[in-house]
Amino acid sequence: MAAGGRSNRHYETMLLEHLPFVERTIALIARRHALKPWDIDDLEGRIKLRLVANDYAVLRKFEGRSQLTTFLTTVIQNQFRDYRIQQWGKWRPSAAAKRLGEIGVQLEILLYRDGYSRREAFEILRDRYDVNATDDELLAIAASFKARTNRRFEDDSFLARLAGPDRSDQRVIDSERRESTLRAEHALRKVLGELTTEDRLILKLRFGDSLTIRAIARALGLPQRQMYTRMQRLLVEVRRGVERLGVGCDEVMDLVGGVA
Repeated sequence: MAAGGRSNRHYETMLLEHLPFVERTIALIARRHALKPWDIDDLEGRIKLRLVANDYAVLRKFEGRSQLTTFLTTVIQNQFRDYRIQQWGKWRPSAAAKRLGEIGVQLEILLYRDGYSRREAFEILRDRYDVNATDDELLAIAASFKARTNRRFEDDSFLARLAGPDRSDQRVIDSERRESTLRAEHALRKVLGELTTEDRLILKLRFGDSLTIRAIARALGLPQRQMYTRMQRLLVEVRRGVERLGVGCDEVMDLVGGVA
């Protein structure tokens, strides 16, 4: 019996009963903020670890003054806020973005805080904020910003559509893309080869078969609580491994499920 009068088993049961709600809420936040797949996994792992840490310390703070789902929503939102701050620090839009209004502020956030390419940022603006501006108009807005940290280069397909490269240019782009893919595959295979067979299987089930951590733990007969920690550790190992080999994590995360 842990401190607080109720056993860990009580809070474990409480969490398991509400785990589908937790996962739906995380998915909703991810869609709302257009998170990348690896960011979603990091966030989900962080939140679930927070809920089970220190003998369910967070759940023990629930006093029944509201619905448990309301309490969990607040916890998840706070964890997401802390996650963003940890990644980028507290974001403040530039004076140039403020002068351009809401579109300018949101575009700067997408480009320089969230790290999206211009093509991706334009699509998110149109989908999420019903922006009807043309590519040229949005490019003009983006060009007025001073470069800030976390900026990413344009992706090749968007540059090709704007500049209209000739066939020789396209061949160079295609060759570079193939080379990048091969380099990423090589790095990933090397890093995965250093893991145990079971660790590779866990990653395959999570990313290749899209199983939840709960389902993986059940399938392998492993404690679900420990699986959250283990998945987080594996993600860190893979990320550090590929970066050590000079390959960006974003180049290989979508290959995790496809490499045996």
